[in-house]
Amino acid sequence: MNQILSFQTIGNSKIQLKKVIRFFSIFIILFALILVIEGSFGYYKNKNKKVVIKETPDINIQRDNGTTILNITSNIGVQKVIYSWNDGIEDSVEEGGKNNVEVKIPTTIGTNDLNIKIIDSNGNTIVYNPVKISYEENQEENVNWEEAIKTDKTKPKVSIESVKGKIVITATDDVKMSYVTYSWNGEEENKITGLSDDEKTLTTEIDSTNVKKGTNKLIVKAYDKAGNVETVEKEVQGANGSEIQVNQENGELVVNVKNDINITKIEYNFNGEEKTIDNINQKEYTFKLQMKDGENKISISAYADALKSDYQNTFTKENTNTNTSAPTIKVLKDSNQIIINVKDESNITKIIYNFNGQEKTIDNINQKEYQLKLDLIDGTNYVIVNAYNQNNKSEYKGKKKKKEKRRKKN
Repeated sequence: MNQILSFQTIGNSKIQLKKVIRFFSIFIILFALILVIEGSFGYYKNKNKKVVIKETPDINIQRDNGTTILNITSNIGVQKVIYSWNDGIEDSVEEGGKNNVEVKIPTTIGTNDLNIKIIDSNGNTIVYNPVKISYEENQEENVNWEEAIKTDKTKPKVSIESVKGKIVITATDDVKMSYVTYSWNGEEENKITGLSDDEKTLTTEIDSTNVKKGTNKLIVKAYDKAGNVETVEKEVQGANGSEIQVNQENGELVVNVKNDINITKIEYNFNGEEKTIDNINQKEYTFKLQMKDGENKISISAYADALKSDYQNTFTKENTNTNTSAPTIKVLKDSNQIIINVKDESNITKIIYNFNGQEKTIDNINQKEYQLKLDLIDGTNYVIVNAYNQNNKSEYKGKKKKKEKRRKKN
């Protein structure tokens, strides 16, 4: 049953009640202070208490080309692995309390500090000292080919080509080349060791002028790092260089090229203009070039298989036009027209005339005689004529009048 408590004022009972309340208030305050002091002391005590981790995870760091591998062992278990390069952003891997963990980290090129933290299954965070990792891009390739040559059974590939008067030998390998040798007709070998930057290609050139005349056997051997050898033999025709003759005849240059073997190509530069004649395949070839007046420069390169022969010279063509006179100009008046007649011993090349202030040009005439008719206007007509041949110029200046018609008086 619910009861309602009430106080009645009887004598000094009211004063005694106040004392009780005051006592309990002081007691509660003191009790609260004790709890606060005790809590603060416990916090301070725990704050300065060192956490002793009985066992820290073991880390073994390995390198696999461009990857850094962390192999972590912990009896407690690994909850999370946190890592970063230098002062960069941290990455983390959740492991869920595993005892054996492998973490693969892409390696940064150069020398860098790898920072590692591990949170174990008890919630402890273990921070490890930074580990310096060095990595260069070509390390991966070096490791790869060193492993690859152990099982490499593929021979190098060899090509022999004729390029602009040279025999070019190229050897390639899918792992690493070592060196190349070549010899003529089974005689002494020549060893070539100049490799490309990736060491997969070796190229050498043989000057075709060093090839003996006649049929020769070129023997090429290519060796790779694994010891595989490829041997290629090719017959090469040795010959003297092509004979190039250039003669000047009737304003032309006549070019004649001869060789004991087929001429394959001719390249020439004539007065700054370059041209190529391909697919000749003849032992003798002739062509002509039209000369210009004055100096004519020519350079020729003739190819016979791998053999290249060069020629250059300068020829002068004299000016065959001996005409030293200028064109003659005659201007006549015929009723309402002016008739202009121009003659020359060789050819008239151009006429420039001015008729009553209007100038006109007639080009590319190339005739010995030329006639021009112009309509007169009433009054005085003014005419200037300049006529040209290849070497000289003549000029005419004059005026012609046309009488005005008189009007009949009514």
